[in-house]
Amino acid sequence: MDEFTQRQLVEILGISQVALTKALKYTNFKLKSVDRASKPVKHYEFDDLPERYRVIIKDKLEIDEDDGVILETKSDISISSRYLSAPRAKQEMAILKCRVVEMYKNRQDDRTVNKWLDGLSIEFDPIQMINRQKLFRWVRSYDDARSRGVSVVDVFLDKRGNKKGSTKLTKEMQEMAVRWIIRTDKRPTISQIYKNMCFAFGDTMPSYDSLYNFIETYKRKNSHLFHFATNPDDYKNKRIPAFGDMSERAKYRNHYWELDGTPADVICSDGRRYVVVGGIDIYSRCPVVIVEERASAASQSRLMAKIIDKYGIPENVVLDNGKDYRSKHFESVCINLGINREFVPPFSGEKKPFIERFFRTLSSQLFEQLEGFSGHSVAGKAEIQARSGYDSKVLSKEKWFSEQKIADKKAKDIFIDKWKIKKENLGLDIALTISAEELQMWCDEYIEKEYKQNIHSGIKTTPVAKWNSCSMPVKGIPDKRALALLLGDATMRKVGKKGISYDGAFYQAVELAGYIGNKVFIMATQNYGEIWVYTEAMMFLCLAIDKDKLGEDRFVVREVRKRSQKIMRDMKKLINLKTELAQFDTTIKNRIEIATATDTQKGVVEPKVTPRIEAVYEAGRELEKKDKEIANKDLRFDFRNKTDGKPTQLKADGKPVFKSFVENFVWHIENKKEDNIKRLRDKYPESWTIAKEEVESKKSA
Repeated sequence: MDEFTQRQLVEILGISQVALTKALKYTNFKLKSVDRASKPVKHYEFDDLPERYRVIIKDKLEIDEDDGVILETKSDISISSRYLSAPRAKQEMAILKCRVVEMYKNRQDDRTVNKWLDGLSIEFDPIQMINRQKLFRWVRSYDDARSRGVSVVDVFLDKRGNKKGSTKLTKEMQEMAVRWIIRTDKRPTISQIYKNMCFAFGDTMPSYDSLYNFIETYKRKNSHLFHFATNPDDYKNKRIPAFGDMSERAKYRNHYWELDGTPADVICSDGRRYVVVGGIDIYSRCPVVIVEERASAASQSRLMAKIIDKYGIPENVVLDNGKDYRSKHFESVCINLGINREFVPPFSGEKKPFIERFFRTLSSQLFEQLEGFSGHSVAGKAEIQARSGYDSKVLSKEKWFSEQKIADKKAKDIFIDKWKIKKENLGLDIALTISAEELQMWCDEYIEKEYKQNIHSGIKTTPVAKWNSCSMPVKGIPDKRALALLLGDATMRKVGKKGISYDGAFYQAVELAGYIGNKVFIMATQNYGEIWVYTEAMMFLCLAIDKDKLGEDRFVVREVRKRSQKIMRDMKKLINLKTELAQFDTTIKNRIEIATATDTQKGVVEPKVTPRIEAVYEAGRELEKKDKEIANKDLRFDFRNKTDGKPTQLKADGKPVFKSFVENFVWHIENKKEDNIKRLRDKYPESWTIAKEEVESKKSA
């Protein structure tokens, strides 16, 4: 069987008759007669079918590639997926129809068909109006299905309203809808997508319901893709397999630590939201955190100092690709301490699961119960604000208005600082917020007295017990001053007359007097006002001090300086941009040129015209016209006589090109050739008079 009818293809491929007809519109076919058909039907050869159809047919039927002949079916009985996915009521109805056909084919009495139908039992009553024609049609369908080896039950399934996945949207419309669904930069509602597509496709765009059904079906069938497009982090947390245990690589304490940072969900007393930088020992789950203004190389160094002081030196640290971990300063700290850095790919929080899980625990168990808690997300913050109620918002506003009556500016500042009345904080309980130092204290207390003392589900014991159960010795640095120096900046500097210039400050000490002009090795700590000075042989020399900088945080000063420089760079870029764009700004020259091109000048003062002047103008225009006609035929130039630095243009007869009769008469008078233009001067007496007056004025001058 190397040919297929449309009916056979519909059954095998599981598609509608309309879809098949469109797909095979340009496919070759043969008209052949078949049993129980009143006219010939189309037959399609296997090799002429589209590739996608041949793949499905080969999957359902064993096809020989050489001759396209069906060798054997995979099974004597074909189980229909359409039947399995059909509703229960339609399945039962199809089974009843099959039973009716089988009973009729196996009947042994001589009753007529109508009498036999009347004698059917009550169990077939759900099949309404079984007549002779309908029964015979069922029998033909039953026999045809048996001959083709397909499911006979599938033939009797009611297919009305069962075309799942069909849509009125064209291929281009479907592709645009999918692009809107999965794009990450904008995520409009379905109604907005429909408006955009109506603008793009005009009247050919189907109804809103068609688009809605298509999008919902696509989301259901492509749930993984849609979930990843809407929230990649949540997708990784919920859909990426997590087989195995990542904690198995940590064989003992301090073997592996994970480091990371996250914004604290708490607004502190200065109205700011600080960053919690933390690390956790994978083996014991013992954590360490510090509260910082922002994550930086300096903050990571301070975290490392706290870890070493409390637990010893880690062997390996698992890090992300942040600039603070990639910095040369942090790299030098790890190299000097013998710590191996292990970086995970970008946006791979699942590669650092233990510190991420600890941060969630810290936020849910501690931050939620602290004053100034702002919620874990924008939605959470909005919920807290709504939960506070309208009264608290009114109270905040009343406080604000009452503050306006305070005359003393200092009192105003104190009041505002106390209540933190800001638009984004209205409704939050921040009247008695804690400071950054208090937040650090509460984090340390929670870790020591709660987290480390409770049984951890991952290790089945408490973190402190797990740490103490390991006999592996820890490496530490007994000299804390050496650790502080190591975590600071180290470089070579030359001693000058005013001391050592470094980092925008001048450091002085009596011991430096004998080293002026020599190079020394310095180490800068967090205290901006002091540096440790060593000789080139690394012998301690002295502690140099800048009194004006004592007590200041070196890293904070650097950050302020860095931000100021960035502001200046941005301003310079803005000025340069404005300078470049200035050349395209409209000027008075542009306006004049545009007015000239469009001939939009108005209010031009017209001179007073007399009959004498009008006659001169008229004669001049006529003469200029004739002169141009002659000049275009034969142009010559007199380079001896120049006008305004340019040679005089001559006509074919040697005369210059006159622009008016006055100019013509003047030339003839000066060259004593008045008789040559006697007729012309009689015709234009006004011009002749003006010319004579002009010649006389030249002679008198």
